Amino acid sequence: MTTSKIALLSPEGLHKNPAYSQVAVIEGSHKNIYVGGQNAVDKDGNLVGKGDIEVQARQVLQNLEKAVQAGAALLKILSNGMCIYCRASLPKKLSKYSRALWAK
Repeated sequence: MTTSKIALLSPEGLHKNPAYSQVAVIEGSHKNIYVGGQNAVDKDGNLVGKGDIEVQARQVLQNLEKAVQAGAALLKILSNGMCIYCRASLPKKLSKYSRALWAK
């Protein structure tokens, strides 16, 4: 029987909320990392890029990078999902930030 170790993390640079942790790392026979939904806020909880979806999307990806790196490397991500409600031009703009993030 494998025992699991669970670590709940609130990485430096991300908004800290006493109600939840940004990252959960579960280690047993394998290591799994679960990242809470990220949004366009800075470490103090302030909205970044009000009215500018491109700036907000960039902030979300930067927050995601900080969260993942607290427990693993970006290249180790098996699956991720993103939900964006926006105008049609954002996916092209977002893709350049996304490609830069995954290239690290």
